[in-house]
Amino acid sequence: MLLFVSILLTQEYLIHIYNNKMIRAYQTSDTTAVVHVWRQAATIAHNFLGEAFLAQEQKDLQEIYLPSPNSLTWVFEQDDHVVGFISMLGHEIGGLFVLPEQQRLGIGSALIHHVKAEHTMLEVDVFQQNQTGRAFYQKYGFTVYDQYVFEPCNEMMLKMRYIVSPPTSGNS
Repeated sequence: MLLFVSILLTQEYLIHIYNNKMIRAYQTSDTTAVVHVWRQAATIAHNFLGEAFLAQEQKDLQEIYLPSPNSLTWVFEQDDHVVGFISMLGHEIGGLFVLPEQQRLGIGSALIHHVKAEHTMLEVDVFQQNQTGRAFYQKYGFTVYDQYVFEPCNEMMLKMRYIVSPPTSGNS
């Protein structure tokens, strides 16, 4: 039986608790763990990108994206260890990564549902070659609406969007 509890501490600190697992707001003390999760997952999901590009992205994650006041990052913690995270820039998903050995266990799904509850629209940019990422987002209702070449690595990027459908009236 899955126990699910939501606790609203403040608008920015909604915590979802699942048995011995929880989604909570990122804290600076999580930086090393989040960067580790990113590196492990990105090495597999973005295996078509060069090491120099990944190293620069890792540096930017640690020095620019995580500390940015414009981003809001949620971590998925299991047994007091960060095993996944999602970073938001407004309604845009800046990144969603889960440790490879923890993938396909519902962690990514829980993180998506967590941010879907707070937004009427979500957008994400996904590398065209990242077939797993594309399939994951499509599973949750995201559709491709544009594409462009991401110049730093000369790879095609797909812009995907999810829009919450308005509730339908029960009266016919």
